[in-house]
Amino acid sequence: MENSNVTEIPLGDTSPSGNSKLPVQLQNYLDLDASNNGEVAGFLKDNIALEKQSREVPLTDVIGNQPGDITPQMNSWYSANIAPLRVTALNSLKGLFESCATSGGGKGVLLEANIGDIVETTKKSKRSFYRNTLDNKKAEYEELSRLKTEYADREFRFREKLDRYGRDPKQSGLLYYL
Repeated sequence: MENSNVTEIPLGDTSPSGNSKLPVQLQNYLDLDASNNGEVAGFLKDNIALEKQSREVPLTDVIGNQPGDITPQMNSWYSANIAPLRVTALNSLKGLFESCATSGGGKGVLLEANIGDIVETTKKSKRSFYRNTLDNKKAEYEELSRLKTEYADREFRFREKLDRYGRDPKQSGLLYYL
């Protein structure tokens, strides 16, 4: 049973024989040799060796165009070797999908790209919410932190006395205070 709302994108021969009719940008990305022995991987390995000497290595943000949680050297390698080809390939692929109209007159979409945009927007909204909450409730969070510190200090002093005297505190009767 065939869905009348689904349109195939004519990509031509996508065989590895090299006679592909894919957009040039997409073919360039697919031709990228990212194997362990490839030239691009060699650049990454050289850059990573520099980071091994550092005691601390910061990671990139999870929000943005670059992959999240990668080291600065990996990010510069990605920006120089992968991102330019990847971005143009994705844009050409989006263009292919958008150029295909459905029988109902709708445009095609690259679903993964739309989902990625939604995920990115959600991450930004969550971060904004948490930052705003922290900013708006700063005094309350500081008071909570102070109270936790005070509680921990009193707990420490109680345990110290408990160890010194070797017993639980004695409870005095109510009549003692009258």
